[in-house]
Amino acid sequence: MNSFKCKMCGAYIELTEERSVYDCKCCGAKQTVCSDIDDLLKLINRANGHRIKGEFAEAESDFRTAIIDYPEEAEGFWGMCLCKYGITYETNGESQERVACSQRTSLDSVYDDVNYKRALERCDDLGKELLRAEADTIDALQVEAFRQNGVNASCDVVISYLEKDADGLKTSDAVLAQGIYNELCDCNLKVVLMGSGQRERLGAVYNSYIDGVLNSAKAMIAVGTSNQNFYANDVRQVWDSYLDYAFNNDSKALFVCYKEMASNELPNEFNEAKSYDAKSYNGLKELIGDVEYFITSFKKREKNKAFLSTADTMIEKGFDCIEEKSWDKADSILDKAISIYPKSSRAYFGKFLVQQKIREKDAMKGRFKFALLENTYFEKAFSLATGKEKAAYEKMVRSNSSLLDRAFMWLSEGEFTEATRLATQELIGNPESSQAYLCKFLASRNYKSFEEILNANIKFIIQNDELFKKAYAYANDAERMNLDKLIEKNKSVVEKENSRYEYIEKRRKPYVEQYKAISEKLDSMHNELSNLETEAIEKQKALRRIEPVKMMLLAIALLAIDGFICFGLLKEYMQKSMKTCAIAFGISALVIIVLVVAYGCSDLRKRTVEKNAYKKYKRKNAKYKKEYEKLEDKLDEVGDVIICATCGNTKKTTHGHCKVCDSGAWYRVRYIFTDPDDCRRHMLSSMPKNYDFLLKEDEE
Repeated sequence: MNSFKCKMCGAYIELTEERSVYDCKCCGAKQTVCSDIDDLLKLINRANGHRIKGEFAEAESDFRTAIIDYPEEAEGFWGMCLCKYGITYETNGESQERVACSQRTSLDSVYDDVNYKRALERCDDLGKELLRAEADTIDALQVEAFRQNGVNASCDVVISYLEKDADGLKTSDAVLAQGIYNELCDCNLKVVLMGSGQRERLGAVYNSYIDGVLNSAKAMIAVGTSNQNFYANDVRQVWDSYLDYAFNNDSKALFVCYKEMASNELPNEFNEAKSYDAKSYNGLKELIGDVEYFITSFKKREKNKAFLSTADTMIEKGFDCIEEKSWDKADSILDKAISIYPKSSRAYFGKFLVQQKIREKDAMKGRFKFALLENTYFEKAFSLATGKEKAAYEKMVRSNSSLLDRAFMWLSEGEFTEATRLATQELIGNPESSQAYLCKFLASRNYKSFEEILNANIKFIIQNDELFKKAYAYANDAERMNLDKLIEKNKSVVEKENSRYEYIEKRRKPYVEQYKAISEKLDSMHNELSNLETEAIEKQKALRRIEPVKMMLLAIALLAIDGFICFGLLKEYMQKSMKTCAIAFGISALVIIVLVVAYGCSDLRKRTVEKNAYKKYKRKNAKYKKEYEKLEDKLDEVGDVIICATCGNTKKTTHGHCKVCDSGAWYRVRYIFTDPDDCRRHMLSSMPKNYDFLLKEDEE
């Protein structure tokens, strides 16, 4: 059996039955309860505990978690509503009953609060009746609070800070806040210092006063010198309440000013706010400037709001007249709208429609004989338009241009396929269009404009391109002059590239010859070692075949020697029995046979055979090892060449700079490509474009 914490006194109510409303045995208050679910009860009980203590930020966090985890339960939503209006319950001195008290005020009616409405949707009839009665009480408290003080409190900027530390001494936060206050007052802004000591000075009207201030303030500056100071009770209540007001409200902004701490130590709630380090050189100056700009911009927007509203209304009336084809009336109304708001794109577009005597939907789909951007009204509308309006006008321009103009428009945007398609369509109607062939030529080479290809260093011969040939053949005098410029530049580029290639080949040949000579020497050494290795393998196989015969002959020889020794012993010592000598002969023969067999089966025999077979190969391999290393180092030297990055010279002075141009920048280039085309591609792409390959010493 679980317990529910009373929302009024904090005592526990035993949930013995499945019903939505219970009476607290401790304070006698009737209240709604949540479902008998362990995790839900823990969340709601903890949240109500925080709310009873006045810790509304912590309570809201728990209620919000309950809403996410249990969206069908009413208590999470009702708890959020109680926190918004700062509802706690205090004992009435006369009747000892629990009476609702509001610690926060809000201009939003409790009846319009979304959490209150969602709580009602999730209650049964008895619960709805109880929540409506409590909502009536909360609404009466709010009305009374604002009647006394709340609605009269107003300002431009409010500054939140910790006024005194634990020892009752003035904090550095207060000094910093006072300095910001003075600077903003000099900017003719109405500023309120909301220090943590205000609660003691204002007493009972503190909550209604602070909510009135936060409601009217366009900007708040949270000041602090440590994370702990930002999270002090009264300080956090101020900026946390302001964040509620500023949520989804563009007319309010939070600024953070910190000192003696890092920006990553700021509370997570300030992640979206702009922060300033007061210790930096321009920190405070930027803060004052940004706050002043925000407030003045807001006042200007408010001032112009009526004018803009009037202009929008008049523009819509003008478009209604256009739909009715009342051209003169529409023209007069749009002129008045432009005089009120001269930067209205839609008003100028309306003037364009009146001029052409065409309705809006017809203009969007229609075609005009003239270029739209040459029309004064349309060009003005196009220049002032943004977002969807701009996109619609761009679509009109694109759809009403000629095929060739549209082709070049797509070409300028890098849409080469579309540009080719439109240029091809143009050639169907005009097969001698030089510009159409030029567009296809540029698209085929992935150039966005003629100027782009003119400024590029084209390394292929342009006159060989079939599309360019036709563009040149059908060009008029002016067009041909531009194409001649491209041809002349291309000719010089190709000649320079050919000279560069010739120079590269001249430089490359000695390195390639050295590289081939070293490679051939290495190949011959590899071949010799390979042949020796093959001979060693064959020799090893032959030795393995005759090794058993050798073992048998060795065993026979040893047996014969052993027999002669035994015979000598028999002859010398005839007095000994024949049997003893025979036994000695047999034992020694057995030992010899065992040793020979063991040797034949052991790795020692295999290693001996391998050693004899590979003796010549290993001797030669050891001889070539050092020579290999020297030749491979030499290959790197002739294959990778260090070249001056400025002029291409390969000679350095003693201090590491180039002898020709005295540059100290060098880079490594590979010269050993055996294929000349590969070498050309590599060298032309890797060498610097600004360098003259034909050095004076080479010309001489």
